Amino acid sequence: MLEEITAQLLEAKERRDRGLSLRDQLPLMREELAREVYQLHALEASMDACQAKVDKLQSISVSAIMASLTGRKESQLTACLEEIEHYQKEFDACVTEVAKLETQLNQSESDLANMDQLNQVFEQLLEQKKTLICQSHSEQADQLKNLTSQITLSKRNRQDFNKAIQIGEDAIERMFSLIRSKGRARNRGINSRAGGVLIAAAVNQVMQGNPAKPAIRRVSEGLEKFHQSILQLGYHSDHPRDKHIMELAAVVASSSTNLSKSGASQIVWDASQENPIMDAVQEIVGLLKEDLKDILKQIKTVETEIQTLIENA
Repeated sequence: MLEEITAQLLEAKERRDRGLSLRDQLPLMREELAREVYQLHALEASMDACQAKVDKLQSISVSAIMASLTGRKESQLTACLEEIEHYQKEFDACVTEVAKLETQLNQSESDLANMDQLNQVFEQLLEQKKTLICQSHSEQADQLKNLTSQITLSKRNRQDFNKAIQIGEDAIERMFSLIRSKGRARNRGINSRAGGVLIAAAVNQVMQGNPAKPAIRRVSEGLEKFHQSILQLGYHSDHPRDKHIMELAAVVASSSTNLSKSGASQIVWDASQENPIMDAVQEIVGLLKEDLKDILKQIKTVETEIQTLIENA
């Protein structure tokens, strides 16, 4: 059974690889066809010009009569007819080439229309062989199970990081929205420290009965949600970079708590903070995106290792 699946997988891989190669060749095929069509039109125009000369020489006109009297008519006519014959041969060859290229291009585009099906068949066969290997209780089965566990974990991490980044960007947008709603931001490119000052100013205005209180609450909720998403990513304080991220997360948590208590008699989050919340959230999001890139690379590497192991088993 394994040998049969292996043979089918090899054939499916070859068909898929041919399709991928064909996809890369399509732009070149289209360019070549365009050049041949352009040449075809140019030859047609040249033949039309020669035919116009022939018609003029064969007509009863002053120029035709003068050419006949001087003995140049026959030589000119012969030269034009020879030129037409030459262009006609090139034209016919070009027509044949254009038809050939159009056929090849149409066939290639038709073949590529089945690429999704080819990929599906390949993936199905790959999965079938993977199942057979895992059932074999061999050394390859152990390697495959280990790699599968790695990629499952990496994909889960990818999902968690994407979610955290999205929550962080939403928190940033909520803060900018609050700033814009108070009319304090001169433009979207205000610096992070200014962001902290303006948000704090907005909080002070809430204490005076400002109707922006729901916006303050939205910022507080967004920051708390972001803080919780960071805690789920598995950073550890024993690593310098992880420790820095956790310290920034603590700033986020503290700011969220202070904002949620802004209705009390004393505002905790004021404009004198050394590390503004906007700055902290933006830095965390940037670090998460860097880590996400590493996760994506790891997934790609392990996927390649799994495919190679299955194909060679």
